[in-house]
Amino acid sequence: MVKPRTYRPVDYAAGAEGGLGTANEQALAQFDRLLGCSGRSVGTRRVFGGVARRWLDAGGAVGHLDAVACSRWLAVHRGTCAPSTMNGLIKGLRAFYRSMAIAGHCAPGEDLKLPILRRPPPRLVRHYALEQIADILAEPDVGTWIGMRDHVLLRTLFETGLRCGEVVAIGCGDVLDDGMVYVHRGKGGRDR
Repeated sequence: MVKPRTYRPVDYAAGAEGGLGTANEQALAQFDRLLGCSGRSVGTRRVFGGVARRWLDAGGAVGHLDAVACSRWLAVHRGTCAPSTMNGLIKGLRAFYRSMAIAGHCAPGEDLKLPILRRPPPRLVRHYALEQIADILAEPDVGTWIGMRDHVLLRTLFETGLRCGEVVAIGCGDVLDDGMVYVHRGKGGRDR
């Protein structure tokens, strides 16, 4: 059984080789704590912390958002990133400067200098044909224990539409007698 990953906040204040200056590391640690207090998910904390770290590594300052430098930094990413990724970068920077305003490191409203979010173009939903699904389900060797396990996992994914992390977290008591599967704390922390 695979144990779910637990979130361990990075100890920025301890310092890392090639890391940021002490003031920036303390600001990143404080940002992580504020995100945790505001109820942000583990993944959001990880992503936003990474965005803030990359921005500070590129020359950003904790106490002031330089709009020109930020525009240049975002322009470098705009050529290689999808619109939704760009929105993630902007959201991460906005959350960072809002948290720094709460912590008293900068004046409120620094995040207003950031560009507005752009609506990403709609994506077509891709799916497998039934013949392709049958080929995938027939691939594991059900004569072995590992092959049977893989077949059951693939079939559960196909028939329920669960996410990979939700399937991995299923325990013995989560499969009910009537064929239903109970998902405890799935996406967004919801039970279903």
